[in-house]
Parts: sequence; C-alpha cells; structure tokens
Amino acid sequence: MSKQELRKSIKHKLSNLSDFEKKSRLISQHLKQLLSELNSNHLNSGLLIGGFSPIQKEPTWLCAFEEEDCFEYSLVHMHDDIRLTFHPINKQKIFSESFDLKLSEELLNKEVTPDVLLIPGLAFTSKFDRLGRGKGYFDSYLKNFSGKKIGLCFEDQIVKSVYPEEHDEKLDYLITEKKIYIRG
Repeated sequence: MSKQELRKSIKHKLSNLSDFEKKSRLISQHLKQLLSELNSNHLNSGLLIGGFSPIQKEPTWLCAFEEEDCFEYSLVHMHDDIRLTFHPINKQKIFSESFDLKLSEELLNKEVTPDVLLIPGLAFTSKFDRLGRGKGYFDSYLKNFSGKKIGLCFEDQIVKSVYPEEHDEKLDYLITEKKIYIRG
C-alpha cells in the first residue's frame, strides 16, 4: 500500500467512525491528564500548548478542558508557503468558539513557541511515526521544535506502518480514546 492509498483508507475509516463525540471526549480527558503531569514538572506558571482547530473528523481535543485550567494556549496558523506559526490566544476566546477557532490579523502579530505541540494526522504507528495530510506543514515545523510532541488520534488510526521517510520526526506521546502511549 502506498502513502496515498493509506490516506484514502484512513479517510474512509474516519468517515464511518461511530461515537465521534464520546471518543473525542475520552481523548481530551487523556490529554488533560498528560498535560497536568507535564505541567507539574514545568518550571513556569503554566505550559504553553500549541493547538489546532480540528478539521475532517480530527479529535476535538479541548472538550474536557475548562477555562480555569492552568494552561496557556496558542493556535497554529498555516501559511501558503508550507510554514507554521503559533500565536497566543485568550482563554475566553478559545472556550467560547466551539472549535471553530480562527486567528484574526490582530492575533497574528505576536508569535510564540509552544512548550507542547498537539499534532493531528491521518495515521500513526505504535513506533510514534505519523502520516499527515501530505503537504508537509508539521514535518517542516517539527524539525526545529524542541518541546514535547503529542499526536492525537482515534485508535482506528493506528496502523502497522505509515512508510516513514528520513525527514519524519517521531512523536513523544500518542493519545487515543483508549490510552496514552509514551515513547520509551
């Protein structure tokens, strides 16, 4: 199977995924648990999380979080030149917009580097490899990122191989509705 065929297969699986909201909530609860553990080891007041606005059946990672939590948030902006930047976002905004998160021109003025990066994808392996949507946005960003890398997916998206290439970066954690995988 090629990468293209794998992408098509996973998209088909996702289109038929049952209990999407329930599974997303479980992923979000596992993520909150892991982030709380990472935050307790963090020197600053709160981890800066680099998040994304879920698209096309990606887990809604924020649904178990609360505005009162101790995390700071930034959102990804995808530039036309296959470059990612992250921008701080007010907690009130992130909790009021039901995952339809957009960055205004005003928010794009300040860039930050997250401590923890939440990474979507189409397929993942138990060896912490990831298959994205094929444009290379996250691959480009990850090569210079030194923080924690957390992949978010449904258990159905874990496959035997994603045909990794030399430039692909491994994740530190993988979170599904069933468990938290930790790279040893």
